[in-house]
Amino acid sequence: MMCKYALFIAICAIGEIVINITWFKYLRRKFTEENSNKVASKKKKRDATDTLLYLNISTFKGIMERLIMATCLAIGVVPILIVFGALKIGTRLKSPDNKIQNDYFLIGNLSSIFISVIYVYIFEKIIHLNII
Repeated sequence: MMCKYALFIAICAIGEIVINITWFKYLRRKFTEENSNKVASKKKKRDATDTLLYLNISTFKGIMERLIMATCLAIGVVPILIVFGALKIGTRLKSPDNKIQNDYFLIGNLSSIFISVIYVYIFEKIIHLNII
């Protein structure tokens, strides 16, 4: 039983490393390059307080989001997708209507859900192979 948990954590950890240095890095660069003039005038300088466990706070939140979603999906708590949808809407209500920022968040959130589903899919396929 413990091996299954270790396998699930390994799948998530490897996935997070790969996804954060490829897809999410690309998205961040894509949306900041397109709006570098707008973002530069509005963006505050980040300091050391914007990190948690040596990670950028946004990266940390994304990892936690995907880990929670993947874990809930793996144990059959599918309504977690509704909960995260409501949380995402609620946290963006006060944001000014900035189409680029909204597109960035939408693509990021949909990517997180997709990645979580892929983690669970890989985990279930490996478990059904009876390797463990």
